Amino acid sequence: MVVLEDLVETVEEAVGGKTPLNIIGGKTKAAFANPVAPSSDDIDVTGFRGVIDYAPSEMMLRARAGTSIEEINALLASEGQMLGFEPASFGGASTLGGTVATSWAGARRPWGGNVRDAVLGVGLISVAGGYNEFGGQVMKNVAGFDVARLICGSWGALGVIADVSLRTLPVPEREMTLVQPMNRDDALSAMLGWSNKGLPVSGQAWHDGCLYVRLAGTDKGVDAASSQVGGDATTDGPWQSLAECTLFIDAEQIWRLSVAPASRQPLAEAAALDWGGARRWLVDPPFDPRSRYPDVQSYLVRDRSGRGINRSPPLSSYLARLHRNLKQHFDPPGLFNPGRLYDDL
Repeated sequence: MVVLEDLVETVEEAVGGKTPLNIIGGKTKAAFANPVAPSSDDIDVTGFRGVIDYAPSEMMLRARAGTSIEEINALLASEGQMLGFEPASFGGASTLGGTVATSWAGARRPWGGNVRDAVLGVGLISVAGGYNEFGGQVMKNVAGFDVARLICGSWGALGVIADVSLRTLPVPEREMTLVQPMNRDDALSAMLGWSNKGLPVSGQAWHDGCLYVRLAGTDKGVDAASSQVGGDATTDGPWQSLAECTLFIDAEQIWRLSVAPASRQPLAEAAALDWGGARRWLVDPPFDPRSRYPDVQSYLVRDRSGRGINRSPPLSSYLARLHRNLKQHFDPPGLFNPGRLYDDL
């Protein structure tokens, strides 16, 4: 088993030799971002695993970065708790560190919160001072940043995540998925209408001519909401397939585009909708979505075409400058996951 000192030593050796590092976890999301510079050495954190502290009464868990999401979910379930952002386990390979680094949230995200909403603190191995703890249950953010949340979605560009403290939530008393045939436009209208009625929704998606709505709450609340939503109960909802990007397993290219829920673009071309309409899925589009929809934040999930498309969403000049400044502050020599988030980071 890997110990913290091993990881710190590896980083210190890389800093001394000015050697870029490719941070490796369960390798479940590496294909969803740009490749790291080929000159990088690997630093594998999967051996640094295990729950450090779990206080069910305080609804707080702290675990090492290599701990699998599957292990964490099982532990929380034994106490009637869960993570609100519904992390994907990718068949048991997904790790806590990778989930936080990529800010990878499942179908419950619009209602249960994003990854950064659950993160209380992080232990980070940086180029400047070995291992440091930030946020929540740990030391004050002396760097002047909300480092714990800043790490979410950084794709390892700012340092090696060693451990994470998380806020947990109680498991709902009851959960059910309803399905009914519906075209795409009507499904979006239904999603938008229900969002204003205070229904106990924990998932909304449209795919293959069917609208899926997942309800979660008390028995009484779910029963009342189901009568408003309509449809048939099913155990075959697309929630895991959407979270793990396996719904269109044979596609050459899959794009996910984040939009305002009421947006009409891209809608006609969407093969699936989820997050209550806020995320649109395009499958093998005959055009570049970034050119067709320049104002949309676009994310290439998977590319098997071999054309080397840049997977990162475009940034305004202002945001690009902020990204560069943060990278310069946390990683001046540019050693952590170079090129993974953006070509110049």
